[in-house]
Amino acid sequence: MNKLHRGIIVGILNACICSTSWAATFIKRREMGHIQEITINEQYARINSSDPKQYTLIDFQKGKVYLINNKEKRMIQMEIIGTAAKIPQNMPQQHPWNRAVKTKLVRKGNGPRIAGYHTVKYQLKADGKVCSENYFSQQAGEVAHIKNFIQAMSNMSNSRKIKGIPLPPCQKAYDKFEAKSMDFGFPMKSTLGQKSDKVRFQIIQIKTNVTVKPEIFTLPRGYKVMNEQEMIEEGQAKRREWMEKSHQGRKY
Repeated sequence: MNKLHRGIIVGILNACICSTSWAATFIKRREMGHIQEITINEQYARINSSDPKQYTLIDFQKGKVYLINNKEKRMIQMEIIGTAAKIPQNMPQQHPWNRAVKTKLVRKGNGPRIAGYHTVKYQLKADGKVCSENYFSQQAGEVAHIKNFIQAMSNMSNSRKIKGIPLPPCQKAYDKFEAKSMDFGFPMKSTLGQKSDKVRFQIIQIKTNVTVKPEIFTLPRGYKVMNEQEMIEEGQAKRREWMEKSHQGRKY
């Protein structure tokens, strides 16, 4: 093989690597005062939290989610579509929230531009009370790779919801609305109540065709790997330990 042929092949390989690994969509999101940075390409999404030592990696093709902690050098491996936990056996049968709730989603017309995208405003109601005001963008929902991300996040949430557990009316409305929210586009902003300044989340920026290093989607090596059930059991053990210490402290 001469130098010209080798050069052509190397050039083709480099072009393939760039097109599949480096073309990404970048989203900056504020949630309850904390900033999230989300980078998405065709196969992966990476969510950087406000804690630089922790991040989440989603593999759309494998259907996996990895919660990575660089400080503790460990990661939790989960399925995107998980299994809902069972209702606790000691759950009281009679509870004021254990009743049917009348939910309603009301379109209120065009909303403001958010992060440069047109939005439509919706009010979510439970038993006549406004739970939240929500702004969706069909235009932003068409941005490259965003639909894969929305679908993955919806599957993660909906597959783990515990059926039959008592919930506040507005939470029941959120759960019912979330299952079909993809039809409205990309969620750009949500506020609590009616005409409220309490912002649950808001999209600050969306950038397309961002050049990123392939390494940001690579799993770290040498980390301790746990599954979702082990994570749940660890959390339950820590809660029991905390309750025991709290109980002992009240004796003295």
